[in-house]
Amino acid sequence: SMRGRYRALARDMNSMMRDHGFPQVLRNRMRAYLRFRQTGSAGGLVNVPAERVVLNMLSPQLRVEAVLAMNKANVEAVPLFRQCAIPSDAIVILSVNAVVQVYAGHEFIFRTGEPADFMNCVNKGIVMAKGQMLCKGDTFGREAALGTRCAYTGSAFTLTNTTIVHLSSHSFFEMFKKFPDAELRVRKVLSQRMARDALMAYARYMRAIDAGRGEQFRKNIFNLGFSRTMLARMFLTRSNSIVEF
Repeated sequence: SMRGRYRALARDMNSMMRDHGFPQVLRNRMRAYLRFRQTGSAGGLVNVPAERVVLNMLSPQLRVEAVLAMNKANVEAVPLFRQCAIPSDAIVILSVNAVVQVYAGHEFIFRTGEPADFMNCVNKGIVMAKGQMLCKGDTFGREAALGTRCAYTGSAFTLTNTTIVHLSSHSFFEMFKKFPDAELRVRKVLSQRMARDALMAYARYMRAIDAGRGEQFRKNIFNLGFSRTMLARMFLTRSNSIVEF
């Protein structure tokens, strides 16, 4: 049974950690991650071991169709795609190469300047990206959907054990080729959201400056997932001189 497999895995993990003298903090994190991944808390995606066993028994074509069906339901549920009225056939293109990854808490998903290869959807857990706490249904790393050879303008990291659905920039490119109307809607909505996020960050910076907390804001902003470029742009719109910076 699934419960029996979970107990066996937990027993093997505990033995490994004990034999190698893992520190207690690491032991707790690994146990929490195992519980999250194995007990159905990860969001009901393809990561469940029993489902992987079934998928491996199928023929290559059936395996592709089964994974597509599993991923499509999760991709289709993303509020961004519902807002953009993305047709079902376009969702299929995004779902084919969707990658599901389970992260432990306090892990980087990507860092500023890395290639924007994936737009990411939170399926379970909490993520910090560009000063915002994101949860189920939220998207981040939107640069991947706006063009190829882009780089992430900020970092993103998990605050809890988290399941992320990664949608490749190549999949968006293929979808846009076949559904140009969907491209216009997606680009418009994503551009508006990115502009809104930048304005919200700028407003927080202005409030910090007015309250005499500008220096503390500059120290903390990188921990919130912002890039130095974004901070410099915010500052230059406020200051008349780069010397003040």
